[in-house]
Amino acid sequence: MEQHIFFSKAEQRKFVLDRRRSMTGPELSGKSHAICARLLALPQLQNAGLILSYMPTYDEADVSELNRRLAGAGKHVCYPVTAGGGLMSAYEPESPDAFAVKRYGILEPVIEKSRRIEPAAIDAIILPCVAFDHQLHRLGHGAGYYDRYLPLCKNAVKIAAAFSVQQLEEVICDRCDVPVDLVVTEEKIYRK
Repeated sequence: MEQHIFFSKAEQRKFVLDRRRSMTGPELSGKSHAICARLLALPQLQNAGLILSYMPTYDEADVSELNRRLAGAGKHVCYPVTAGGGLMSAYEPESPDAFAVKRYGILEPVIEKSRRIEPAAIDAIILPCVAFDHQLHRLGHGAGYYDRYLPLCKNAVKIAAAFSVQQLEEVICDRCDVPVDLVVTEEKIYRK
């Protein structure tokens, strides 16, 4: 892994987002497919009944295939709904059309067409990230939604989905940053 010196989270975000955005559409698609296959094989997901996942933006690891296959296997799949002040909650849509584009251009469940999920009921969480390191520290976009929400999910395994180009030698962390239990890339699975 090439060595870079960063002085801030903002520098790390820019560096990794530039690398991620340099991938072509076919690369993103192929690598996302490989990530979904690795995720589907995890016992932590096979044994989970209620999973919090995400709706990807254009250059994040696309877990749409995973979401469909989990729902097709009878799993309950819920998604984040964000609010002001960095607050987040989880909702399970009652139908495929129960989504709308919300904050940051991300598809979120429409609250009126979805069931609110208590954090303690979630068995597994699939979350995006901007960067990660071998110690399973995760760098997000900086709003802190997941870092505020994850501590409430006492029974959930936390799994980041990322491309291998998103790995850094060391992610700059603050006291409030929550590490994950696993990081799944197209090439390998990182564990504690």
